[in-house]
Amino acid sequence: MRDPTMGLARLPGELEGSACDRCRSAVAWAQMVVPAPETRARGWSPSEPRWRIDEFLAENVQLRPATRRRYRVVLSNIQARAASLGAASPAQLDAHVLRRLLAAPGSNGPYAPATRDLERVVLRRYLVWEGSEGALALAAQLAAFARRRPRPLPRGIDETTLGSTLDGLDARADARAMAILELAYATGLRASELCALDRSDLGPGDRWLVVRAGKGGRTRRVPIGEAARTALRAYLATRDDDAPALLLGARGARLSPRGLQRLTRRYLDVHPHQLRHAFATHLLDHGADVRSIQELLGHARLATTEIYTHVSRETLTRVYDATHPRAGRGEA
Repeated sequence: MRDPTMGLARLPGELEGSACDRCRSAVAWAQMVVPAPETRARGWSPSEPRWRIDEFLAENVQLRPATRRRYRVVLSNIQARAASLGAASPAQLDAHVLRRLLAAPGSNGPYAPATRDLERVVLRRYLVWEGSEGALALAAQLAAFARRRPRPLPRGIDETTLGSTLDGLDARADARAMAILELAYATGLRASELCALDRSDLGPGDRWLVVRAGKGGRTRRVPIGEAARTALRAYLATRDDDAPALLLGARGARLSPRGLQRLTRRYLDVHPHQLRHAFATHLLDHGADVRSIQELLGHARLATTEIYTHVSRETLTRVYDATHPRAGRGEA
């Protein structure tokens, strides 16, 4: 087998300061994502030249179903592209193939930077899982391919405009749509979290929601504002079913992320995630501290939440430029 690191400079033992804090040494990644040694009797053997995607996903039991599906798609795409480059199995990967693999376009043209980042992360986890010396060396080299790129700021929604729009929905939206839209904005939940809510997740007095389907399996409590609480009670009063789901779709089944997207597009002309952005930004504008917002959003890392401080700062700058008498360019 060729030296998998041929043509690439070797990295120091600990990689620091790379994009999204994902770059760590192969040893660190092994500690984080590789099952205990007694469960791993594998290596890169020419007698078994295949990708073991099913085994990899089966052993990474901590992955949530949506993440598992995404990993399968990503690894299947990587497998197909690698085969077209002459690497039918992971054992045939080397630095040259790896570079071409990550630069190759997809069937619909070049991949977006975020997609490339995801491919690097998933492939690195798979290589660490393989566990051979060559795989670990390639996993460490993948970290070097990561490039820090500007993170796009969330598209903001003006607070006054959004409030007026929600207030004016009574005349054209039914109780179900009102409850869903008010709850999405009042809680800042991800689409998957909102759709997974059950009636049993409502706290005493309908003042809290227990979010059990959070990212990474984390559970948290999120308060419900008065407007959303009123809309939710009105909606639940119209239901005569015993379905456990808190929110239903138009056909009576549990609300789906696609159904939520149709509602937000129809009534607010925004994507559901923009309501989550608006929730965080408007809280920050009114003086909420970043750590409290982090807890409400269910972010594992404070750095993820801090993106909203940039949005709020831009809003503050625009207000200053528009209102301060000496805010013009060139004035002292």
